[in-house]
Amino acid sequence: MRKTLAILLAAGLVAATTTARAETLADAVALAYDGNPQLMAQRAQLRAVQEAYNQALASYGPNASLELARTRSRTDVRGVAVDGTADTNQLSVEQPLYLGGAAHAATNLARAQAASGVESQLQAGQQILQSVIAAYAAVRRDEEGVRIARENVAVLQQQLKDTDARFALYEVTITDRSQAAARLAAAQAQLSAREGQLAQSRGDYLALIGQNPGQLTAQPPIANLPATLEEAFERAEHESHTLRIAIYAEQQSQARVEQAKALYRPTVGLQVQSAETPLSTFDPTNTERVTTAAVVLRQTFPINGLARSRVVAAQAQQQRDRLLIDDARRQTVRSVSLAWNQLAAARVALVARRQEVQAQQIAYDSVKEEQRLGLRTVLDVLNAEQELRDAKFGLIETAYQEYVSSAALLGAMGELRFSDFSPGLVEKDTAPRRAFRVPWTGLLDAVDAIAVREPAPLEQTLSQRAVQPDRVLRLEPAQEPAPEP
Repeated sequence: MRKTLAILLAAGLVAATTTARAETLADAVALAYDGNPQLMAQRAQLRAVQEAYNQALASYGPNASLELARTRSRTDVRGVAVDGTADTNQLSVEQPLYLGGAAHAATNLARAQAASGVESQLQAGQQILQSVIAAYAAVRRDEEGVRIARENVAVLQQQLKDTDARFALYEVTITDRSQAAARLAAAQAQLSAREGQLAQSRGDYLALIGQNPGQLTAQPPIANLPATLEEAFERAEHESHTLRIAIYAEQQSQARVEQAKALYRPTVGLQVQSAETPLSTFDPTNTERVTTAAVVLRQTFPINGLARSRVVAAQAQQQRDRLLIDDARRQTVRSVSLAWNQLAAARVALVARRQEVQAQQIAYDSVKEEQRLGLRTVLDVLNAEQELRDAKFGLIETAYQEYVSSAALLGAMGELRFSDFSPGLVEKDTAPRRAFRVPWTGLLDAVDAIAVREPAPLEQTLSQRAVQPDRVLRLEPAQEPAPEP
């Protein structure tokens, strides 16, 4: 029995130590980066998209085929059946020399798809990281809210106890006692609601990070925020994943236009064939081998309108995607402006909330002292206590909004990165797999690119600026939390 109790006690101490382990935001970010299913699925999707480039390069490689055939024949000559067997072997190798620009357009399309896939992965990572930050801050907010609610219940329980004692001495009325009891019941209901909200926040944390939150430490301040709105717009126009994805979509459309135009151009290839065939099916040992080499020029003549229709459709799609670049630029400006204004408003409100808590604390202490001197009623004390509690709840909610808005501003700019919140994080390799390519791939690609129009460089498209809003809130500098009175 003693041994069993010792084992159970040791297990309980270990569990308590594990539960009480301090957990930082950097720990949560690292766990989400390594184990979040959505991020892992996005990486797998990116690997699949990157393989399109290797498939496009395969167009420049040779194609080989081997044909083995055995022919068995039976011939009747004046009633005499004669059986014959013949084996035919043929090896064919074809090396493309010029594909009319279709192969180079396919590589441009694959490059744009791979680049867009990288941006999509980074964008998905930003959204998950922003959710992790919000979940972490929400757990800390709700834990603080539960603590305030419990303190409020304890204060009201003592208030009700003191009121009962004074009621027994006929110093207060039944109304005062009923008001104190009602406020206590309301505080207990609010505590239950706060505990439910904390449980929900812990569930959100578990879904994102993969484990229940431990003892969360204070989240660090968010660095690298822009000093001015102009700086925020300028950085967003170069780093926004939404804008980059739209530009790569237009590059894909342009590559499809070039693929459609390639149907009008000739193709050139080198064919080498070697065949061994029997001279007679009745004598399979008597064979001949023929090897041929030919340069083949193919030119199709699309006269049914299909090729023209594909070109027109691809050009219309490119025009659409070009217009969506401007829409993405405007949406980026809108997102940055919205995030900036929310952060500015949250910082202004945070300063006001801290001043409110300090003033309400002084008022509550004064009302309690005045009640002791007979200058205030029980209702006055209850009202002052409720106003102080509401001010504290407002302060933790505003602090949460200020922190989440800071992360949202970086996200709108395209600069919310895992490595900035977890310094020791080793990022996953997203480089494409190097696949098979023939030594003359570069030469063939240069030849095939002669008739293909190249897409505009990314930086050139990013340099175009959108119209910016006229009026925004000024961003107050971040302030350290004031010490509790």
